[in-house]
Amino acid sequence: MLIINESGVLHSLLDANKKFALAAKGTTNHCPMALVALANMGASDQVLQEFFDYWRETFAIDVTAMTSTLSFQCHNYRLCIGQASCFSELQAYLTQRMLVEGIRAVLAEVLNEIPFAPASGAFHSLIRLAYGIRAEHKGEVAAGLAAMIVNNFPIRLSTLNSEFDGSMEGAFAQLSLVFGGRKFAGEMITSKMRAVMADKEFLLMCPTLPHCDDALAGMRALAIHCYFHTQNFTALHMVTALQAFSDLATLIPEMWFSRMMGDLWVALCVAYVSIGAPALPPVQPVTLLMNSDVQGQGGLNMQDWEGLFALALRSKDDHVIKMTYSCFLEYQIVPNPLYLQSVRLIHGLVN
Repeated sequence: MLIINESGVLHSLLDANKKFALAAKGTTNHCPMALVALANMGASDQVLQEFFDYWRETFAIDVTAMTSTLSFQCHNYRLCIGQASCFSELQAYLTQRMLVEGIRAVLAEVLNEIPFAPASGAFHSLIRLAYGIRAEHKGEVAAGLAAMIVNNFPIRLSTLNSEFDGSMEGAFAQLSLVFGGRKFAGEMITSKMRAVMADKEFLLMCPTLPHCDDALAGMRALAIHCYFHTQNFTALHMVTALQAFSDLATLIPEMWFSRMMGDLWVALCVAYVSIGAPALPPVQPVTLLMNSDVQGQGGLNMQDWEGLFALALRSKDDHVIKMTYSCFLEYQIVPNPLYLQSVRLIHGLVN
């Protein structure tokens, strides 16, 4: 059903994207992520080129001349944390390393040196890294890693936090009881999340990762549940980031997985509280959802994705594009109707 564009135009445009800075006008550089999503939803060469041109003319900021004299080595990646000016040179350095040593080796080296920090860059660093992996483009994998370094935002609990004895849904409900409706300072996702991390009450009561058979599956189900019932912009990033992590997970050492699950969970809790911890209805099992009215009149099936892809390919909204793509990939793993309905919502097909 899904015809992926493998003409080579995607890689050419990703190469050209090196001329764009990590930041963009009023946002971050979403161009390469949107291009990967579009190509994987069957976009033609013309559609890819048109989106690239639109981004260049509307949002892109040109890279300034690289003047840093820092000699990059694995032991000094931490020197670049918080140093946005290092991004382009880091990307170039890591790309060259990958051409010789391969993606897996360089990825392991960087993630062994810096905190995993999935919320870095409002989750975009993780998403860009994963999309680079999916596209098998070393420059974009390097860009994702460089973004994770310069925007590194580690979110970890104190060792004093007691283990949470309950479900993920119960943990969110507990957070909602305390923080429901609370507003945190900041206009951007990351600034609000930093404000949450500065809240002493949150640090004391944030629940640890609940015990479950498949923590990643549980977080995915909770994230789409949260987005569907709030249609919140930050919740959208929770969905796309968790989907992105599945690509990264194929390349990381197994011994890192449990630690990364803990980091992902705390990042989700912080993100949820940053939007006011809205009360959510009970999470229904997928089997019940598939037999409920949540799919809308007449229901939905796999063929409906073709129409949703067509809408995404005509969109210039990078978040609409990525959400459509992410929900489709998640639906392939677990056919949760909330993925379908959420994409319909973001395209304005449901009131």
